[in-house]
Amino acid sequence: MQARETHKFAENIQAVKRMPQYLRLFNKVLGSGRDYISSVQIAKETGFRAILIKKDLLMVGAPGKTKLGYNVKGTIQTIENYLGWHNKKDACIVGYGKLGAALFNYEGFKKHGFNIVAAFDADYNNKKQPPLNNLYPMDKLAEFIKKNNISTAIITVPPASAQTVADMLVKAGIGAIWNFSPADIKVPQDVVIQNEDLSVGLALLCSRLRN
Repeated sequence: MQARETHKFAENIQAVKRMPQYLRLFNKVLGSGRDYISSVQIAKETGFRAILIKKDLLMVGAPGKTKLGYNVKGTIQTIENYLGWHNKKDACIVGYGKLGAALFNYEGFKKHGFNIVAAFDADYNNKKQPPLNNLYPMDKLAEFIKKNNISTAIITVPPASAQTVADMLVKAGIGAIWNFSPADIKVPQDVVIQNEDLSVGLALLCSRLRN
């Protein structure tokens, strides 16, 4: 990838990161009964520069009218379509510890079409209490993925096990991995991986607090 293309890709990634904040604001405005909101008003609510907001919403094709601003309902639909949140996606979690359990039970994912249908854990026998119908032992992982056409998996296992789990998921046909394990995972180029390193967020928080 050339330098110009790399820069453009990085800009798009940053814009995508801002989309959930736009959605929260537009849904709030929709709830208040308003049909339009201007980039200046969005800037006041989000802290983003108006010119950046215009560029972001142009990228996704948000509908609007001169002097009125962006159509609230139409922009919500446009952003959700751009993010793929209008399509239902079934996923599974590998690692049913405290973080895995928290993610499994988080209802907010369903609002975006992300449905976690099963969890798998190597320590299955010690985690059956309280009973969880969708918790399975690791030896059922590949069979479940293939039988239910699961394309996305979340990894919340200890770092030492992360690569082994990733290899199992790829072999079973998983095309996208959301990795919460603090480990560098290697996957084939045709497999999408998103790493969530919580220590990075903590480092930024502590750095801002210190300064």
